[in-house]
Amino acid sequence: MPSRILTLHTLVEPAGMMLSHTLQIDVLSMKKNTPSSTRTQQGWLALAMALVFVAAVKIWILPLFSSSAPTKAVSTSPAEQQEIVAFEQQRLRDSLARVEKWAAERKARQWAREERERAYQAQHAQWEAEKAARAAQRAAQQARYDSLVRSRPQKLAKGAQLDANAADTTQWQRVPGVGRAYAQAIVRYRQRLGGFVSTAQLHDIERLPHDIERYVTLAPHPTVHRIAVNRATFKELLQHPYLNYEQVKAIMHHRQRIGPLRDWDDLRGNAVFTDKDFERLQPYFSF
Repeated sequence: MPSRILTLHTLVEPAGMMLSHTLQIDVLSMKKNTPSSTRTQQGWLALAMALVFVAAVKIWILPLFSSSAPTKAVSTSPAEQQEIVAFEQQRLRDSLARVEKWAAERKARQWAREERERAYQAQHAQWEAEKAARAAQRAAQQARYDSLVRSRPQKLAKGAQLDANAADTTQWQRVPGVGRAYAQAIVRYRQRLGGFVSTAQLHDIERLPHDIERYVTLAPHPTVHRIAVNRATFKELLQHPYLNYEQVKAIMHHRQRIGPLRDWDDLRGNAVFTDKDFERLQPYFSF
């Protein structure tokens, strides 16, 4: 405190003397009342005021920031020191536990993300495999369809005809309304008959197109396979579509009891035969 008072007197006294001197000069200059002296007075007055301001700042304001009361040293007992050490150790353990927990949670989250990624990849691979299988199936179906379209015979043009005794199943499929199944049925029936002698015989096959005769022709004298009535077996005779079981029995009975047949007239008295039957059988049997 005495040092501050000394400093105050040391700084204020010169400043006061300078201020009083300046004021005296100001009074004298006022008596002279010249422009040059007025400017000089103003300069000295400003300098004096600045010195007073600096002295005030150094004496009253700076000590508030620079001065502080001396701190008194605090002494701790060994027990308190142990508590402080234990507290710090516990705080360290808690920090380590939090770090480990955070690391475990982060690892768990990472594992969960990897697991979801693996599941997604597996599902995506399965989806891709199913997609490829469906694409292959569609390609196979399309290839089969294209093959069927290519292999399907072109239908006959209007006015075109085919030979009923020479056409195979592929050629029969060219007839409008005749598919593969009907073509096979026509060929099988022709083989059982021994050949067609009339295009009207095609109507013996059920559900063929009613205008099928428009696309069929026959040679003037068609050659057919003839069966020897007196040498054919019971089974061979029964396979012909124009003979039924009772008619074959009648033929075999005549052959065994009376003798070989000379012509169909030998059976005209038999009730199982009609004139229409003899007319249909005539081209296919020999005696």
